[in-house]
Amino acid sequence: MNKKRLSWLLILSVSGWLFSSYLLFNYMHQQRHELQEMATENAFNIVSQALQDVKSQQGIVATMELWFDNHWTAQTGSVTTLCELGRPKLRRILTEDGVSTICRMRI
Repeated sequence: MNKKRLSWLLILSVSGWLFSSYLLFNYMHQQRHELQEMATENAFNIVSQALQDVKSQQGIVATMELWFDNHWTAQTGSVTTLCELGRPKLRRILTEDGVSTICRMRI
């Protein structure tokens, strides 16, 4: 084989590997994002459903304090997940101060 053809085949094969790596990285990033979104969506649904009758900010914080004091794992686990991965979703229910208070409480 001549050098020109060998160089062309080498470039072609390396570009295939690079493109495959790019596609794999993109796919993995998308999967991580979707898994995180699903985890926070489930946690948000649990918390919002449990708080649907509580209207005031103080009532929400008091209810969550009760959850943590009584070790209600479904609710406290959901709050923990939202504090770690989905604070914007938690802000749909609480103000920024409420989110800070609740996320400090879970530590």
